[in-house]
Amino acid sequence: MAGAMKVTLSWSAPRSNGGSTITGYWVYEGTSAVHISAKPLNATAVTSLTYTARSLKKGTTYYFEIRAINAAGISPSSLAVSAKVK
Repeated sequence: MAGAMKVTLSWSAPRSNGGSTITGYWVYEGTSAVHISAKPLNATAVTSLTYTARSLKKGTTYYFEIRAINAAGISPSSLAVSAKVK
């Protein structure tokens, strides 16, 4: 697809896991820091500390947040980070 680009994200595990091992991560995307989608990009939980967001449009700035998953539930969102697809 012409113009379709990708961004690879990486992050660190949370300092505290609330007493339960982290089992995965959800990745969220938006086109502004205050309009992040409520639906994760990944269909299944990511078990590594990286994720590649695909089918992005050239020239667009995207914002991403990560949420950890464990037996206690889903964590609050990380701070949003941005990437401009060039």
